[in-house]
Amino acid sequence: MFLAIAIMAFTFAGKAQTNNEQKTLTRIVQLQELIANHLQEDCGIASVDNYRKSICEAAIFSIKNSEKLESLKGKENISLLDITTLGVTIKEEADKTKEAMEMGEKAAKELKEFTEKSTKAGNPLKAAKAAKQAKAGSDIMGKGATAIKIITDETVAKLKTIEEMTNAAK
Repeated sequence: MFLAIAIMAFTFAGKAQTNNEQKTLTRIVQLQELIANHLQEDCGIASVDNYRKSICEAAIFSIKNSEKLESLKGKENISLLDITTLGVTIKEEADKTKEAMEMGEKAAKELKEFTEKSTKAGNPLKAAKAAKQAKAGSDIMGKGATAIKIITDETVAKLKTIEEMTNAAK
């Protein structure tokens, strides 16, 4: 994942970065940091774990699309077919993000129910384990929400760039 940072930095090295390019690079670094440091481990609550996996997939897809877009912007002659193809993959990115958000809603409900049940557990060892799982699940939900916001911001920026490129190619 950190290879993407190096590639993006190298891509931008030969030219002055625009504000949008700087924001894209920042978002990519933020997503990579979230994936590497906060979204690696399951908590043991199925729907929360599925949400975590879905967020990671959407984030990786977003990063790859950002790299594709930068590569495309570096081309001298960009065809409408290139732009359209990338537009389709960005729509897939938006769909993956929407799916992750929907999974997040289900996961939040299940996490709340799990937390309520864990506080009523009669066995102290089971209660302690459940509390640990609930905290890990809560952390995943929080970091996942942050990742969704970053992915959404990046997707919107890519769509604006695609629109500009389409208008310029016409």
